[in-house]
Amino acid sequence: MPPTPPASAPPSHRTPAAACCHRRTVHDRPPRGSRHQRIGPRRHKSVIRHHTQASRLAAASGEILDSLGYVHERSGRLADAVASYRRSVDVFSGVGDAYNVATTLIQLGRACAALGLVDDAATAWRQALGLCQAQRRSTEADVLRQRLVELARG
Repeated sequence: MPPTPPASAPPSHRTPAAACCHRRTVHDRPPRGSRHQRIGPRRHKSVIRHHTQASRLAAASGEILDSLGYVHERSGRLADAVASYRRSVDVFSGVGDAYNVATTLIQLGRACAALGLVDDAATAWRQALGLCQAQRRSTEADVLRQRLVELARG
């Protein structure tokens, strides 16, 4: 059985099989006893398919965490909303989904502002603004600029 990856591994490498593939890529050899030692070069397509499915699941978990954050926020559980949004941002960042990172950062900023965490709200909205500008999401960028001005006024 492959070793369990560390919690600090990116979400796409948190499954034991993905961790083995990562080690194989980085260290040019799989860990002893890993199933990738037994797969051999002819099964690369199945490994690619497995990792593609794992990355879809990781992205889906980001969406689930984002939705959970929204439900917490709407029900007044703002601290839980902030925690869910932060985890969602981490997942989306780990799979390279910049669009959803920006969207979730906007929501994170809103929840932080409602909790009175002004610095955290400003940080989230500044990061979202940078991403929205890079993605040419001008309407959202304009709204974020306005929110940052209002936040600075107190």
